[in-house]
Amino acid sequence: MIEEATNLFRSAFGTEPTHIAQAPGRINLIGEHIDYNDGIVFPAAINLGITAAIAPSPDDQTHLISAQLGPGESFRLPPDFPAPNSWSKYPAATAWAIGAKTPLQIAVNSSLPAAGGGLSSSAALLLATAVAWNEIDKLGHSPTRLAQLCQLGENQYVGVNCGIMDQLASACGIAGHALQIDIPTLQINPVPIPADLSIVILDTGTPRSLAESGYNERRQQCEEACRILGIGTLREANLPLLELILNPTIKKRARHVVTEIERTKKFASALATSDYDQIGSLMVASHASLRDDYEVSTPELDTIVQAAIQSPGCIGARLTGAGFGGAAVALVQTEFLNSFTSETEQIYRSTVKTSDPNVIPVHPSPGASILRI
Repeated sequence: MIEEATNLFRSAFGTEPTHIAQAPGRINLIGEHIDYNDGIVFPAAINLGITAAIAPSPDDQTHLISAQLGPGESFRLPPDFPAPNSWSKYPAATAWAIGAKTPLQIAVNSSLPAAGGGLSSSAALLLATAVAWNEIDKLGHSPTRLAQLCQLGENQYVGVNCGIMDQLASACGIAGHALQIDIPTLQINPVPIPADLSIVILDTGTPRSLAESGYNERRQQCEEACRILGIGTLREANLPLLELILNPTIKKRARHVVTEIERTKKFASALATSDYDQIGSLMVASHASLRDDYEVSTPELDTIVQAAIQSPGCIGARLTGAGFGGAAVALVQTEFLNSFTSETEQIYRSTVKTSDPNVIPVHPSPGASILRI
């Protein structure tokens, strides 16, 4: 990744980079669509992500190129509104939120599945450029503060009303651990992944775009539930209280949030004690709730989750990320990894003819950093 990003930088800009920045994608084991409801989430930074070769720009603009997406639209500092009409809107959002002072040349390489795959490629891109500007401009922000600023940029500059889970996981990842994050306090409790378990990405090959999907609509529906109930966030709600909501769609959205928060609380203790039966039932229940109450699953996601559950060594599986396409996640006994992979892919391909799956074992990794100066 470093060599590829560096070679791209040389080819595009005709000089050497001064900094290499990296930021991981993330996989969320459980706790979906509850970060913006003040819930508890359970992501892990993973060993796939964004690597960026960077140097100060010779002129007054930031220039960008991606190995996967091609040239990005250049921009001056501070970035103008509206956002650039290309993938460079994410680095521009970082520059806008962080108060960047130095125009940069940026060459980006990604090891994540295609954009929109549900592994938070946008947060990784935000954080990779954030740690670079933080270092080059000597801004002194902590990883948690960088995550908050990147969320601000995605909310107010890009226009995606996301929570902070993705940015915080990418900024604060710990090798070998998932992160139980209490959103209102941003308190992080690292929980080791048992040595005999593997985290496996189940990429359906069907991308989705948060900005063009129902993501913002779901958040608005949660806010409407709070308004009806007279509470600040759905973390304050419980199932009996939801009976006051007469609109069936709003009630379903709120029910997912309330039950998902409880599942996430139970998941931490189940993982810490290697209670695989409990882990599996919680993951399966989470997927069913996302499918039926939150309605963010797709036939492809349902199929790959079911294929995984039927395959050897699978503890549990569920969609991960915002849904509307993208990827699912499975926890698999490592000794069965090869047979799990081949059988899951075979079952999926026999059912879904329009996309190819990509089953990818990953491991929890450190957060965003400068790799070389």
